[in-house]
Amino acid sequence: MRRAGLSVLALVLALVIWRLAPGGSPEREALPVAPPVLESEVSQRTPALPELPPGPWLEWNNQALLALERGENGRAVDYLEQALAALPGDGVLEANLAEALARLARQLHREDGATAEVLGYLERAVGLDSRRDDLAQLLARWRAEAELEDGFRLDETDHFEFRYDGERRALLAGGVHDLSQQLEAAYQELGVFFGLFPVEEGGGKIRVVLYRRGEFGAVAGLGDWVAGLFDGTVRLAVEDLAGERRRLGETLRHELVHAFTHRVGGGRLPGWLDEGLAQWLEANGGRRPAALARARQTLAGGQPHPWELLAGSLATWTDGEQVARAYAQSLLLVDLLVRQYGERLILGLVEGCGAGRTPEETFRERLQLDLWETVAVLGL
Repeated sequence: MRRAGLSVLALVLALVIWRLAPGGSPEREALPVAPPVLESEVSQRTPALPELPPGPWLEWNNQALLALERGENGRAVDYLEQALAALPGDGVLEANLAEALARLARQLHREDGATAEVLGYLERAVGLDSRRDDLAQLLARWRAEAELEDGFRLDETDHFEFRYDGERRALLAGGVHDLSQQLEAAYQELGVFFGLFPVEEGGGKIRVVLYRRGEFGAVAGLGDWVAGLFDGTVRLAVEDLAGERRRLGETLRHELVHAFTHRVGGGRLPGWLDEGLAQWLEANGGRRPAALARARQTLAGGQPHPWELLAGSLATWTDGEQVARAYAQSLLLVDLLVRQYGERLILGLVEGCGAGRTPEETFRERLQLDLWETVAVLGL
């Protein structure tokens, strides 16, 4: 995500796994799972579980949770459908099925947007677990997305699909063509940097949707400081194409970096790495020194955020000054690591996230040093 001037959003959820206690009665424990990508953070919750007799539902439930851990969301839904058919009306099974349906919907939304199938899965999830306000809010956003994009014009290039209001003269009068040319050039450059070309590897063309500012806010559901978003689709707010041409090109490049980091890093990058690298790669063509100077000026005379605070998404932050400082801090950290250890180290941190390791673990494996102790010594 790029501030009106940025992240891949994260969702932290808990599932319920049942085991037979020594006495034969079922007990539950919260099962933390790797956060799925691209949605806002919510609190973990463990539904109440009444005394239930053991039965086949127990194995089906646990098989579903294992499937979710492997990312096999459709299989998880099938298992939980069986379990709920065997034990209809059970609140925990309904909650787990709601979560599985929501994950399947998010997976398909990243691939195809707010289709009727995606909306149907999420509508059922909301119906199964009325306590999930986060899913109800997501459903409202996706319905707004589907309504807005109904009838949008579609233009395609080698690697991108552009969707936009075909009645907007500025977009039709060569504007989208200019933006697409910039994106195609950025795609080639970033493919070399990451050593990966997503479309050529079968990932499908990258979707780009252009909205008016108010429309973008309804779909993104984020603070008004956000100018662009990547949630499987690159989304961008456009008002005055002629006056914003340079800013729009930079924002599109920034969000395209997120598309690459999501693919390479499996959607597991901490906010400081995802946003710091997106800014670092956005500022190409000799513009990086100026971007770094602005970041240093932003941080001058104030206390830095604790790094653990920058591990999550910045999308829900509302204080503009704090947001600016968080992004400046992230950019300067990535630049510091590149200057000290090279671009290969940063790329290794991203690849490590894709393999399930934290940046701290990868840093220690490669350099036998503690990341944050090293940063404290080097300073920003």
